[in-house]
Amino acid sequence: MSPVSPLLIAQFVQLPRNSAEAWQGGLVRLPTWIEKGPDGRPYRPWAGFWVSLRTGLVQTKLEPEFGAHDPSLALEALVVFGLNKKLAGYRPARLEVADEEIGTYLVRSLGDDRLTFTVTRDLPEVKRVLVQYAEHMGGAPLPPNALDVPGVTVQRMRAPAEASKAFHLAAPWRYLTDEDLIHVEAPQRGAGSSPFHGARRRRSDLRLGVL
Repeated sequence: MSPVSPLLIAQFVQLPRNSAEAWQGGLVRLPTWIEKGPDGRPYRPWAGFWVSLRTGLVQTKLEPEFGAHDPSLALEALVVFGLNKKLAGYRPARLEVADEEIGTYLVRSLGDDRLTFTVTRDLPEVKRVLVQYAEHMGGAPLPPNALDVPGVTVQRMRAPAEASKAFHLAAPWRYLTDEDLIHVEAPQRGAGSSPFHGARRRRSDLRLGVL
């Protein structure tokens, strides 16, 4: 991606600063899909995305093509936000970003030593706006995120996914029919390794149903 025009940056830094204004955002993956990517498959695009914590107004700059996103996209959206008189017409006093690297990049690129930033990793206001957008486009509330359920972790989500992958790669249906009898034996686990510790070793027979 080409860098943001120095002329736009110069116009931005000449804007008055609103001491009560804070913008939250940066580089965000949008909750929408582009039907055909470079390989013919759909993908979720990235955008420079900012939301004013005072007014709730939003500025978005979509990546021009697949994979064309870097911190300069967030910088461009930030500059356009400030220059748009219908949305702002001023500079913010503070930014909230997901990591220190992008905050440092923005401050240095603008040459604005008085612009401060804080790291807010979850970007809750950005997340709220994106959820509203997705629900509006879908016409219904979004299903709950699996990781929002108490006790659910990435590791716990990964285990059944890896087991499903292994089963798919093994493809037992290539070798068995619905007439084959499968014998399953579950070994007894050590203390504390399972909520079923102490249960007897169980054996079962089953037949593979072929669809």
